[in-house]
Amino acid sequence: MTRICNEPLIYDFLFRRNLNGAPYPPENARHFLDSAVAAWRDQTHFVFLIQRLDGSIAGNVDVLSPNLDAAEIGYWATSSAPGFMTPAVAALCDLARRAGYRSLFAHTRTYNERSMAVLRRAGFEDVGLAGSGEDLARKFIKAL
Repeated sequence: MTRICNEPLIYDFLFRRNLNGAPYPPENARHFLDSAVAAWRDQTHFVFLIQRLDGSIAGNVDVLSPNLDAAEIGYWATSSAPGFMTPAVAALCDLARRAGYRSLFAHTRTYNERSMAVLRRAGFEDVGLAGSGEDLARKFIKAL
C-alpha cells in the first residue's frame, strides 16, 4: 500500500499537499488500515480493499459516510494493473444500493481525466464544478 500511495499520480492527487512533499510513510498505511477496521465496526464509513490474486493490495473503493440519502465515494488504484477501477466502482454502487443508499457522489480534480472517465463509465452524471482554488473539483452524482 505504501508503494502505491507513493506512485506519482496517486501521491500528487491525494498526498503531496498534506505531506508537504515528503514520501507517504508506512505508518500512514497502517493507520489507514486500522481506521478502516474501526470505521466498519463503528459504521461510519466503509472501505473495500481490492486485492490481486497474490493477495497484495491493488487499490480501494469506499463509501465515506452512512448517510443513505447521499454519500460520497472515494477510490484509488495502482497504475501497474489498469482496467479494474470502473468495475470496482460499479460493484460498490451495487453494494450501496442493496444496503439502502439512494444516491452516491464523487469529487475529482478538474484535470484528473482518468478518474472522471471511471465515474462516467460507472453511470455517474457530471453536475458541474464544486469548491474553489486548489480544491476546485468536478462533482458527479449517481442515483441508485
